Amino acid sequence: MPRFGTRSERFLEELHPKLVRLMREAIVHVDFSIREGHRPQRLQDRYFSENKTHVKWPMSKHNSVPSRAVHLLPYPWPADIDLDSRDARDRLHLFAGYVLAIALTNGVSLTWGGDWNHDWQTRDNNFDDLMHFELK
Repeated sequence: MPRFGTRSERFLEELHPKLVRLMREAIVHVDFSIREGHRPQRLQDRYFSENKTHVKWPMSKHNSVPSRAVHLLPYPWPADIDLDSRDARDRLHLFAGYVLAIALTNGVSLTWGGDWNHDWQTRDNNFDDLMHFELK
C-alpha cells in the first residue's frame, strides 16, 4: 500500500483538516506526493512575478493558514518528463480524475487547476495549474 514520505507528511501539517482527511484517504488508493501546501507571501510574490500564478498575495487559497490548496504529483514521476509536455498533461489529467473521484465519494468539494469552471472541458482555461487542487 502506498504511503507518504517525510516531505509529504510535513506538507500535511500545513493543510486544512478537510484536505488532510482527503489526502490520507487518497493515498490508500493511488500513490502520489504532496508538493506544496501553504505558500508564504515571499513565495506567492515570486510566483506571481514569474507568471506561475495569476493571484496576488493574499488571495490564493495557498496563502491561508491552514492552506485550503495543495499541489500534488502522481508517484512515481519520471525525472525526464517536462511538466508542459503532452505526456505530463496526460498523466496529470488521469491522476486528477482519481483525486476528484475520491473527493466526491468523501463529500469534499474540490476545484482542480485543469478545469477551474467545472465544465468538464480541460482546454478552455486561461491558466492551467494541473497539480493544483483547492477546497471550494
